[in-house]
Amino acid sequence: MLEYLEDKYGEEFEPLSYAGESWAYSYDKLSAHPKGKEDQIFNIQGCKNKEGKYVCHDNYFYYIIRDEYEQAMSDIVGKYFTEFKLYMLRGDEMYDDRLNYGVKVEDIYDISSRFASQILIFVKQNTDTNNIEMVAKKNASEMIDKKLPGKIRCYSIYDNKFDLVNRNEINNMLNNIKEWSDDKYEIRVTGALKILEYKKYD
Repeated sequence: MLEYLEDKYGEEFEPLSYAGESWAYSYDKLSAHPKGKEDQIFNIQGCKNKEGKYVCHDNYFYYIIRDEYEQAMSDIVGKYFTEFKLYMLRGDEMYDDRLNYGVKVEDIYDISSRFASQILIFVKQNTDTNNIEMVAKKNASEMIDKKLPGKIRCYSIYDNKFDLVNRNEINNMLNNIKEWSDDKYEIRVTGALKILEYKKYD
């Protein structure tokens, strides 16, 4: 699996944990990170295909495209919010092997329409969050125009908490969201570039 990664990306990787095929999973699982980048942990899956060849898939592309994708989404969100923080999350899904270095955000959909981002938007409560539901819908419309399928969650963050929002704090925030926000809204754009659902949280 490491050989697969190094051949694919042209860099060295270090393994973290491995689990072989079992009754629960029909594939081998490995977590790893690029050498010298311990914070960029991702997953690899491997199994034999119908022809008996061992094939692997991974989601390292998240780290390759994250900064550019966050900027593309920030360009959209910045039309409606003035004080916000935006982060792209890495999901567990495996990405198309054609997604690699050199691929631009605007090229992703034509290469793999199954790619879907997970975006968190944190907006300072006392500025321009009167209607985050309306703004989320506008964001989704622009995501369709730019062929950027995925899910966005908008949170109105209490003023005294906003400066504390950062990438390393996200898990703590989501696990204790009532301490940070009382207004949140989710919307999803499917791979078919349709708005799938609106969901208002209590």
